[in-house]
Parts: sequence; structure tokens; C-alpha cells
Amino acid sequence: MSRFSALLLVLLTCSLSFNVYLYFVMAIVQALPGTAQPIVAQPASTSKSSLTGKVVDDEQSSQAEYQSVSAKQANTLFDQLLFEQAVAIYEELLLVNEQAAIGVKRRWHELVQQWFKDKDYQTVEAFNAAFLLNYPYDLTFLAIKAETLAATDNTIESINIYHSLVSYTFDIRQEEYFGARIHHLASEQMSTFKKSLSWQAIVDFAEEVLLVEADYPPYILAQAEAYIYLGDFDSAERLLEPMLDISFYREQAQSLLAQIHKTKLQQTAVKLQPIGEHYLVSGLINETSDIKLMIDTGASLSVLTRARFDEIENWTSPLYMGDTLLNTAGGQINAPIYQFERYQINDFYVDKISFVIIDLDNMTDYHGLLGMNFLKQFKFEIDQQNNLLILSP
Repeated sequence: MSRFSALLLVLLTCSLSFNVYLYFVMAIVQALPGTAQPIVAQPASTSKSSLTGKVVDDEQSSQAEYQSVSAKQANTLFDQLLFEQAVAIYEELLLVNEQAAIGVKRRWHELVQQWFKDKDYQTVEAFNAAFLLNYPYDLTFLAIKAETLAATDNTIESINIYHSLVSYTFDIRQEEYFGARIHHLASEQMSTFKKSLSWQAIVDFAEEVLLVEADYPPYILAQAEAYIYLGDFDSAERLLEPMLDISFYREQAQSLLAQIHKTKLQQTAVKLQPIGEHYLVSGLINETSDIKLMIDTGASLSVLTRARFDEIENWTSPLYMGDTLLNTAGGQINAPIYQFERYQINDFYVDKISFVIIDLDNMTDYHGLLGMNFLKQFKFEIDQQNNLLILSP
């Protein structure tokens, strides 16, 4: 080996040894705590996470813009009275943004209420038809529909809707309110019928509402009263008797039953003709001859004037029963007694009834006296206020 070659080998060996030394020194330095790490420059490109965030923001912005446009579009269609199209947009909006849809519905509700106040029932009904077609159980607009029906004299339909609202809600306060509206509407309707004396209308109306509330006493009492004025006392009494067991309604039921009793009596009552402090009543002897008598509860026997007796004697055959001694203002007299086949007042009659025949020239307006031999056969009452003789078996 030449001297030059040996020198070159020595230099290469020293260089390699120095590099190995530097490598181990740097390794030891980087391992020491708190030693700063070398900064590696990164390419000036956007990271994946920042790209994702930007896309999300863009999507949210686009969605919010779409929802805002949809809400405006729904309101515009509503204002143009294009209710079916408005409800279709509302339905789409409800799927993506419930709060925005609630805002739209709130605005619609306010405007529909204003239409109702303005009595624009046609527009209200048009909207309700479109909205409830898609949302048939919506309490808000069902209630408006019920009120619109009531305002347009469709009370039964209104009440039926309120009954459905009672079954749809789970809110006790709402249920109480709907129930109160039902009873108020029914009461108003029956009051209107009563003012116009439309008794059959009350019977029919009560029949409808009782289909849903079969045991509601005010409906039953109203129907019973209508039956009384229609003369159907049996139906009225059938309805009223159970009401006597309900303390709150007992007094009203008793009053109506008393009215039935009085009406029945008046129907069988006989119209009296007042004369001074007395009363005249017309009846028939032997079902053919009209006899007008003055009621005298102090007379034990009925009396017929000789003049009237002579008029009917020729074509009737009263049975002579003998004479009786009578005390009169002019003294005692003997008077014959005759028995007739029948004397009747309306549907009340007494067979084999006796009349005393006497001369009473001062009786020009009537033909005699009706005594207790007729009256005691019945329960009788003189209604002086209405000039009636009330007879009952």
C-alpha cells in the first residue's frame, strides 16, 4: 500500500466515527425532558375537518333559507285564500322545522279568529275544510269549526264536534271547558225554542243531545216540560219520576209534576159563568136537554124550576118520587121530587138523580140549583181565579 492510500483510509475512518458520535449525541438530547421538538413545515392545504365544518355550515344555511322561504310561501298562499296549497306547504315545513310550522299555524289561527269575529263564516269554513282534511283531530281548528256551526244555527253539529273534542283531549281543564260549551249551547237553543213555543222542536232537540248524555237532568227536564205543553202527560211523568231521586233537581221535577196535575184538572174542568158571588154551570138532563144551574153547596138536593120542568116533561118521562117539605124565604112548601135517568156535566154524570120541582119566578138566567146530591159523587173544586169547576172521580 502506498503512503497516499494509507492516508485516505485514515481520513475516511475518522469521518465515519464523527458521524456516529453526532447521531448518538442528538438521540440523547431529544430524549431529555423539556427539549423542543423540531418544527416540520406542513403544506399550505385545508385540513379534512375544516372542510367538513364548512360543508355543514353551508347546508344549515341553505336549509334555514329553504325553511324561511317555505314559511313565507305558506303564508302567502294563505293570504290569497289558496288554503289547500298553503296546507300542503305547511305539512312539508312541519316535517323539517316544527317551530317554524308552529309560527305559521299561530298566525293562521289569529287571522281565522278575526274572520270569525267579522262573521266571515264562509272563509272560516273554507279554511277549516282544507286544514282539517289533513289534520282531522286538531283541537284548535275543530273548536273554531264548532263555534262557526253554532253561529250559523247548526247547534247539533256544533255540540257533536265538542263531544269529539272531549274525547280527543287529555287536559282536564280543556275537557271541562268543552263540556261547559256543550251545555251552554244546548241551553241557549232550547231557550230559543221555548220563547217561540216550539215544544216539538224541544222534544226533538233533547232527543238528539240525550243520545250522547243520556242521563243529563237539564235535558230531561226540558223535554218533560215540552211534553206537558204538547199534552203528552204520560211521557212527561215517565221522565220526571226518576228526577225525584236526585236532590238537586227534585224541586223542579215536583213543580212540573204539579203542573201536569193542574193541567189535567183544567182539561176536565168546566167553565163557569160568574153571576154575583155565585156561579152557573151548564149540563144535560137525559143527555138531551140543556139545563143551566147555579152551584149551591148548601142544598142537599138539586132544584129545577117548574117552568123548565114543564118544557121537558112532554118528551121525557121522569119518575115521580113523592113530595118533600121545603123551607123557603116565604115559608114552608110541599114540592114534588122527580128522578131523571141522568144529569151530566161534560164527562161527569150521575144516573138516577132527583130534582125538586118548585116555582121560582125570579130565576130568569138559569133553571135551578145544583146541589150536593150531584157534587158529592165527585171530588170537586171551584177555581175562582179562572172561573172553573174542577171535577175528578
